[in-house]
Amino acid sequence: MKFISHKGESFAAPDNSMAAFRLAIDGNSDGLETDIRITADNEIICFHDDFSGYLTGQNWYIPERTYAELQTLVLNDKEPGHYPAEHIPRLAEVLAMLRPGQLFFIELKGREHRLLPHLKRLLDHAAVDPRQLRFLGFDGILLYKAKQWMPEIKTLWLAGDGNLGPGMPETLELLRLIRADGVDAGCNEPAISRKFIAGLRNAGYEFHVWTVDDIPGAEHFVELGVQSITSNRALMLRDYFRRRPVHAAESTMVAV
Repeated sequence: MKFISHKGESFAAPDNSMAAFRLAIDGNSDGLETDIRITADNEIICFHDDFSGYLTGQNWYIPERTYAELQTLVLNDKEPGHYPAEHIPRLAEVLAMLRPGQLFFIELKGREHRLLPHLKRLLDHAAVDPRQLRFLGFDGILLYKAKQWMPEIKTLWLAGDGNLGPGMPETLELLRLIRADGVDAGCNEPAISRKFIAGLRNAGYEFHVWTVDDIPGAEHFVELGVQSITSNRALMLRDYFRRRPVHAAESTMVAV
C-alpha cells in the first residue's frame, strides 16, 4: 500500500512547487504526483492548469510563454511567509531529486501530444528507473500515444466525474484499446467497490485512487484493496497506517 504526495506535499506548500516536492522527498514519501505542461520553447514544467492565473497573479496561457517568462511568476503561498519565493519548476528538476524506489505519477494534461517526443528525450537522459514512473491521463488517445513513444512506462487511465464504468467489461475493453496498465480513479466514483477493484486486479491491471486527505476515507479505500492513495497529506496518512495494526484482509495486498 502506497501513499502518493499530490502535487508534492501540497497541503503545506504551493501546488507543484519545489518546496512541496522537497517536503515529500525529505519525508520519504512513497511517491510523488505532478501535472506537466510544455512551454513555447519546449520546456516541460510542473503545473496543473493551461493558464497560470490560478496559482499566480498573472493569467498567461502557458503554451504561448517561454520558460524564462514563466520563471518571473511567483506561486501563491498556502500560508503567507512560509514559502514566499516559489517558482514553477521544470520536470527535470523534480526527476533529479527522486530517490530510488519512490514512485512518480506524471499526469499528461489536456491534448498536448507535442510534448511526447520532448518527454521521451528527457526521460531517456534521466537517472530514473522506468518502473518508478506512471503516466496518468483522462485522454485515452494521449495515453495510447505515450505508450507508443515509451512502452516501458506504465500508464493509468484517470477516471473522474462518473466516467468509471458502467461496468467491468466496458472498463476492461477501454483499457485494452488504449493499452493502459490500470486505473487511477477519483475517490467519489460510484462504481468503486471491492468487487470492481478485485476484478481489475485479477485481470492484471492496477487500481489507484485520488484525492483522499482524511483518515476515515483512506481507511475505506485501504480496506477495498487499492494499491495507492494520492493525497495532499500523504505523509500524514502513511505515518498513521504505519502505526496502526494491519488487518488480516490488508496483509494480502500486493504492493505497486
